[in-house]
Amino acid sequence: MRLALKIMGGIVAALLVLIVVAIGALTLVDLNRFKGQIESFAGDLLGRQVQIAGLDVDWSLSPLIHVQGLRIANAEWGQAPFLLDVQDLRARIELLPLVRGHTILPEVSVVAPQASLERNAEGQDNWTLGGETTQTVADEAAVPEDRTELPIVGDLRIQDAAITFSDAGQGVTIPVRLASVEGAAGGPQDMTLTAAGSISEKPFTLGFRGGSADALLAGDEAYPIALEVRLAQTEFSARGGLVQPMSLTGFDLTTRVAGPSASDLTLTPRFPLPDTPPYSLTGQFRFENALWQFIDFAGTFGNSDLRGTAAADLNGEKPLIKAELVSNRLDMADFQPLIGASEEQREATGRVFPDKPLPVEGLDAIDADVRFRGEDIQIPALPMERVETHVVLQDGRAEMRPFSLEAAGGSLNGELAVNTRDEPMSVDAQLTVDSLQLRQLLQGTPVAEDMGGLLQGQLYILASGNSVHQLASTANGHVAAAMTDGRLSGLVVKALGLDVPRTLGFLLTEDESLDLRCLVGGIRLTDGTANLDTMLIDTQGSTVQAQGSVDLGEETMALSLQGRSKESALRLNSPIYVEGSFLDPSIGVGLGIIIPSIEWDAVPDAPCGQTISNVMAMRSQGQE
Repeated sequence: MRLALKIMGGIVAALLVLIVVAIGALTLVDLNRFKGQIESFAGDLLGRQVQIAGLDVDWSLSPLIHVQGLRIANAEWGQAPFLLDVQDLRARIELLPLVRGHTILPEVSVVAPQASLERNAEGQDNWTLGGETTQTVADEAAVPEDRTELPIVGDLRIQDAAITFSDAGQGVTIPVRLASVEGAAGGPQDMTLTAAGSISEKPFTLGFRGGSADALLAGDEAYPIALEVRLAQTEFSARGGLVQPMSLTGFDLTTRVAGPSASDLTLTPRFPLPDTPPYSLTGQFRFENALWQFIDFAGTFGNSDLRGTAAADLNGEKPLIKAELVSNRLDMADFQPLIGASEEQREATGRVFPDKPLPVEGLDAIDADVRFRGEDIQIPALPMERVETHVVLQDGRAEMRPFSLEAAGGSLNGELAVNTRDEPMSVDAQLTVDSLQLRQLLQGTPVAEDMGGLLQGQLYILASGNSVHQLASTANGHVAAAMTDGRLSGLVVKALGLDVPRTLGFLLTEDESLDLRCLVGGIRLTDGTANLDTMLIDTQGSTVQAQGSVDLGEETMALSLQGRSKESALRLNSPIYVEGSFLDPSIGVGLGIIIPSIEWDAVPDAPCGQTISNVMAMRSQGQE
């Protein structure tokens, strides 16, 4: 907004120069005879060449100034020929109020204005006009210290406006087209403004209603406004009061924003916003003394909801964001597009882990302290009943400590640190799982009632990368998991195929389910490769051990399982192989031939307790 005001300030300064010259001229004199001198004087004032095709003044105490073909040259390095090119400009000004220091323009009409706002790769902009003295005057004209100094425009009409903003350093170009802008102000009547056009070829409309011009100039109370904006299919509204309308040093607004997707607000391919579920957010938006507050907000994001209070304090060296957030339901599927995870991504790349860069750019520019509590967190295969965490972001390093949640009758507790100061960024994660009930974990599935067992485990991962795929490809650490007194549903056993349970020596119950004494897994992660240090399945009728590895970067696996029956001297010794990609694995029995052999030695029960203890000690051993 300040940018637009500075530009308008320069234009108003040029108009005032024309007015001063016009007042000193005789009414019968054709001002076009002095057009060259006026162009030169205005050019010296603005520091740019100024061209005027035609100039006329209809003299009275409220003279009407008519300018045709007004052009202000661009900076020498600019790409467009002109900073501003106006086909036709008409402005009426009240002379007597100027004596009291008030600028009143009863009518302003602008036809086909074209503005090219540019910033080059060195950061220079083309809208800074004139030298230091001129710029100081322009700044004071653009942002008055006192509301009573604000210029009042009575009837405003702008037709066929075109504004283009380009930033060479960022590779960004945003075109704005306004087919019509109409406004009215003055006296006791409410001020109104409407606009219609497009931004980056997306349809755009604006409707504004404010208090009267008298209320704006009063300067004692907040100035009331109501604003409605629509860009493409996204809607924004604000109602409330502005303490200082021009400098925006304080306001208190009730706001609402709603749209079908964040991508609806993408204005340039250089900075695309992700496809997201429909969203809606309302709350009280306040600003005072460099403190921004979003109070008692509530909204939805797809199937998720969020409420709370947030604040951004701009008084320090960098912004400090503090927030207290609560969600009754958080569906993590709503947030998959933010990390690039989707069915479309998997089909296009053939990968489970997305390569899309994670949205962490700019985190070193802010600090944050955020507390979050969720009552119902929906994650595939892990419905969470309650989660609490505290996130602290300082100098580009984010720590989630502690992180605790309740799920499936058990709990998960851990810590997470993300350091964006490293390139690529680094991630350090620790997680402990305690007493998850398998039946509750699978609640709502056809197999839930026939499943049983308690899960425990731990995870420690250290990785680096700017996407989920890169992080998986560089992961180091370990994963340990165990289940005791478990039971696998007959539906799960059948899904393995006829040969697999028989080859592994499983003895099935009458309903073809499988009782487990224990299931234990110990995985060592080295540079993105998960090696099975320990994999044991012990049932009443057999003991199964597995070996192999999983390449998280290539998303492939090569595993083999060997079972020994406890009940029969006739052993079926062909291994089971699990191979292929994550998206298309294959399960096979040896070479397709089951080779029997006779072993007279009894196969004892596996030492489940000792094996679990050894696996759970992997972390301390790995850190010594």
